[in-house]
Amino acid sequence: MYKKIFLPLLLFLLVFAGCSAMVNDSAMPSEAGYQDSSNRDTGEGSYGLKVIKTGTMSLEVNSINEALENAKDKIREMDGEITYIHHYSGGSSNYANLTIKIPSEKYEDLMSELSKIGEVTNSSTNTSDVTEEYIDLQARLSMLEDKREAYTNLLEKAETVEDILKVERELERVVYEIESIVGRMNYIDNQVAMSTLDLRMREKAVTEFHGVNFFDRIAFAIKDGFNSMLNFSVNFLAVVVWLIPFIPFILILYFIIKKISSLFRRRKDKKNQNTN
Repeated sequence: MYKKIFLPLLLFLLVFAGCSAMVNDSAMPSEAGYQDSSNRDTGEGSYGLKVIKTGTMSLEVNSINEALENAKDKIREMDGEITYIHHYSGGSSNYANLTIKIPSEKYEDLMSELSKIGEVTNSSTNTSDVTEEYIDLQARLSMLEDKREAYTNLLEKAETVEDILKVERELERVVYEIESIVGRMNYIDNQVAMSTLDLRMREKAVTEFHGVNFFDRIAFAIKDGFNSMLNFSVNFLAVVVWLIPFIPFILILYFIIKKISSLFRRRKDKKNQNTN
């Protein structure tokens, strides 16, 4: 009888103590919390700051293909990686859009190197300090790990099936919360370690011919005319292909209209004959 009362009471006290610890840790993060956060790789100073850096850059370039290859080379040289790329070349509007992940300590260097590829038309950098959130996550994680150990010990002492099931449910909930917090902390670590840069490059439109000889002008006019004709042909063919499934319906509608028109015409002719 004593064990049946004692075990549920101990379980209740453990849950209550855990909730109280969560409130205290969230409201007053200790100095140890700050020290623990510095043990993980932050990439921002000696105080364990967690800063996520993102940016955008727009360039106008003379040749989109050449600029794209130069950008790829510079990204590789700085241990970066391209996570997204969209490149269009062949018409009057040639461009390339890239999403780049770059080690945070090399972010400014990459921005400087990319600016040499063409004319910078727009550039911006945004920083987000998530240190407070990270410290709070560490405090909650420490508290939950203590609860997991306590529940594990309590599970070994449980004797009845009802008590075992109660402790297992609480233990599963704690493990789920730990995994969620660890996942969020790993995500923050990755975002802090690798900054994100969106690079947009567009080829300059050739509108003037200063310093260009006569034959270059003729070649450009032929190329531009050929590209325009090609674009028109492709668009026209696309419309024709799009209309193919509708041809039977168009023909049926045409014959219905023609039939109705013929009936009205005969009635009108018959009415005119009777009048005469």
